[in-house]
Amino acid sequence: MNRPVPTAKDAKAYALGEIARLIRTYDICPDEIGGHRIEESSTLLTRILTYIGGTMVVAGLCIYLGLQWELLDSFLRVLLTFGPGVIALTSAIIVTSSNHKSGLHIAAPLYLLAAIFQSGGMFIFLDEFTTGQNPVLGTLMVSATMAVQFGLVFFITRHPATLLFTLIFAHFAFASLFEEMSINGKLSTSVLGLSGLLIATGLSKGQYRGITGLGYLFSGASFAIGYFGLITNWGRSGFMPLDLTLIATAAAMIYVSVMVRSRCLLFVGVVSMLAYFGYYTDEYFRKLIGWPIALMMFGIIMILAANYAVKLGRRFSRPA
Repeated sequence: MNRPVPTAKDAKAYALGEIARLIRTYDICPDEIGGHRIEESSTLLTRILTYIGGTMVVAGLCIYLGLQWELLDSFLRVLLTFGPGVIALTSAIIVTSSNHKSGLHIAAPLYLLAAIFQSGGMFIFLDEFTTGQNPVLGTLMVSATMAVQFGLVFFITRHPATLLFTLIFAHFAFASLFEEMSINGKLSTSVLGLSGLLIATGLSKGQYRGITGLGYLFSGASFAIGYFGLITNWGRSGFMPLDLTLIATAAAMIYVSVMVRSRCLLFVGVVSMLAYFGYYTDEYFRKLIGWPIALMMFGIIMILAANYAVKLGRRFSRPA
């Protein structure tokens, strides 16, 4: 015998009953609920004003450096770029240590400013006080130093932004190291991108899942670009025709994005598939008029099949 399906009115009545039960259990007054709303509004206003103020400070500093850059000596150039990064990092650590909820949100842009100004100051130092004959080695030194620094800060504060910057700078450090070792750049890019995807998937199930969106976007794009260059080079050198694996790779990223519920990885997968189809069209089917028509027909069939699968899944998941 089929059970009656709950209506929206029944669900609303159940929710109101639960709210009333919680109010009675914890002796909550209406004034306390209103005060909580006011506190949330003030916190949001504080964050907005802080972001606007910080943006104005950074804009003013950048404009000043742009106007006075030619008049500054090497020491002042390094001091005025690296110094604000140190100040931003120190402020972020102090704000994070306060353990206040709004402080955690304010600390994130401070860590971003620290990453930008400190790394920029290091590059300016290398440009001003060294010969600069090996930019890859300079990038390796700066990226490795920043990765170690943010790794130590993450060990102290456990702030998600510090973990994100640790992984980003570690990515560039390993990429520079592989290039210094004369390893194929496309191979290292695809390997590092795949490693980043695995790390993001592992973090998506824990307390640091808030940073996995950027991780999926950055690592997915790195893997897609590196794998494309790697496969096309192998195909042109006569190794074996592996071009068809490009579509399989894009489809795999779309599948994984659905499994881990990541819109960023879904975006990378869809864009990669479109780019790969564009490559196929330009490389093999440039003169065939039926190719785009076949693609559109195949796409329509896939969309219809997906909608039917969703309806079928809902039918089987409905309680008997």
